[in-house]
Amino acid sequence: MSTNSAEESQPKNNAPLSIICNDAPYVTISELAEIYDIETNIVQKRLKAHWSLEKALTTHN
Repeated sequence: MSTNSAEESQPKNNAPLSIICNDAPYVTISELAEIYDIETNIVQKRLKAHWSLEKALTTHN
């Protein structure tokens, strides 16, 4: 039995906002991509390739 069933019920494309700030519990990958000025599809591809959220958002080529 999992101790974080609320987190498990969240869609996988949502990331905890606490990584960025503590104003709200969750933010979408699209919102984070906009904040970090990077295309959403690039962030999603990096996350699928098992990049960390921080690296996926902050690496610009």
